[in-house]
Amino acid sequence: HICSIFFFLMIRRPPRSTQSRSSAASDVYKRQEVNSTFLALFCLFSTLVCAARASPNICLGGTNQAILSQKQQFLKFLEGPCLPVVVVPGVMCTKLRVVIQCEEFKSKQPNLFQTCGWTTCSDDGKGRRPDFEYNLWIPDVNSPMSLISLTKKSSQCFAGLLGLVYNASAEDPYQRFTSIPGAEVSWYGHTFETNEHSNCGAAASEDLLKIPLADQVCKKCRGMRDFRLHFESLGYQNGLTYQNIPYDFRISIAANKGVKYIQKAVRKLHERTGKKVILIGHSMGALMSLRALTNMTQEEKDAKIATFVSLTPPFTGSSRALEMLIGGNPHLVVANMIGVNLEVQKELGRQSGFLYDLMPTFTSQLYKDEPWMQHLNARIQLESLYSNPEDINQHWKEFLSQNQSPIENFPSPLDKCFDVFTSIDGNCQTRMKHLYEMSKVGSKSYSKSFSDIRELLIRYALDNSRTIDFLALKNESGIPFLPNPGVKTVIAYYSHIETTAKLLYNSCLLYTSDAADDLLCVDLGGRRIIKKKNIEHI
Repeated sequence: HICSIFFFLMIRRPPRSTQSRSSAASDVYKRQEVNSTFLALFCLFSTLVCAARASPNICLGGTNQAILSQKQQFLKFLEGPCLPVVVVPGVMCTKLRVVIQCEEFKSKQPNLFQTCGWTTCSDDGKGRRPDFEYNLWIPDVNSPMSLISLTKKSSQCFAGLLGLVYNASAEDPYQRFTSIPGAEVSWYGHTFETNEHSNCGAAASEDLLKIPLADQVCKKCRGMRDFRLHFESLGYQNGLTYQNIPYDFRISIAANKGVKYIQKAVRKLHERTGKKVILIGHSMGALMSLRALTNMTQEEKDAKIATFVSLTPPFTGSSRALEMLIGGNPHLVVANMIGVNLEVQKELGRQSGFLYDLMPTFTSQLYKDEPWMQHLNARIQLESLYSNPEDINQHWKEFLSQNQSPIENFPSPLDKCFDVFTSIDGNCQTRMKHLYEMSKVGSKSYSKSFSDIRELLIRYALDNSRTIDFLALKNESGIPFLPNPGVKTVIAYYSHIETTAKLLYNSCLLYTSDAADDLLCVDLGGRRIIKKKNIEHI
């Protein structure tokens, strides 16, 4: 068994005079002794292996929770060393349900109604009427919007129901995105048929795929289940001291009500326990959490937040999201029949703002004059110039002797951070790279700058009808500028897994009627047709 290893940056809140757009990484503090809950966070993402290393019931002073009533366990937790936890899952890690209001759907969406295979709203047995509710993400195998697209209609049904209606003129940002008429979307546990099975919000982010042997077929589809079970083994109680926050991941962060739910949960757990709260965000959940923190007053954060833990956060964007918007992501579909095919991906890009929130950003250039970025750049450059850790360490010491470090806890390149991988050595290196050029179409290169990303999407997005609106929403969220969260922060990221460095495309010489279905050539409605050529990895 291998326990996943992360590189950690532990960050404190800077003085209040710091500008709000100073990066979260502008002020790093020395490692200090932390409470038991915080130590447990180092094993969060590899719970099956690492759970054995953390003392069971540590939050209860070692008392076996099996002999305690729920109230007794809660009181023991209040006396113990652990802090309550709010968890925000990553993108596509919330089970979405669609509630069909049949008559309205049939009258306002007649073509989609028929595409989904429905013919009536009557219960007289004549014709096929829709069920009251369906799993929309991830859909059941036998539903009209199955991920197994044996016919074009099933993918069109899925794409249509995943769509949203966007109203740019809505004064209330939380009213900008609405479900299509007659098909209300919410998360599992928040609808009539699933309300009794919500498990205090946890069920919405667990066991995403309902098929036999799902655990063996798709371990990722367990979602946050192992995550919760690990915390429960420490003495946490779901819904009392541990709270999962489901949200509709399709909606842009600037207009996503999940941000308010995060704030509400923090306030509730603090009020209930009298303790500060640890806020944990995974992937896009880290961006949602950052938005929630920047919308809270500093006084409230000082009183109620102990630590913000961001697990593999896409603070500088995701190349996979860009790939999905401009040419489709082939990793999401097998044989163009199983998974999220191009038609569904195109609909997500057309009506769902979350992919734009994940667009790459030019953070290194934005903060190139900040001391912390210059310090980080020096370390990255040394690691790229020298392969021998001793050479890196020698030049690193020379750099530190001449420059006062704003990042005090970077370990020496000679230190050992882990010893469980064979593909890379265990020395403490950032293994970061600067990706200045993000994409290339023909001979034209595009960087991660806002203007280049904007031009690339306008020219080549599968559907660019909302590109300007959704990029504006991304900026409105503040995420591209890495606002300082204003609380002690941990950034945990993988440093040993291959990732996309550059997307390379060239022009298609021919276009056929099948091109839109094969994820190779895409009809862009009068704009240039591009063909994916290659992907460079690091």
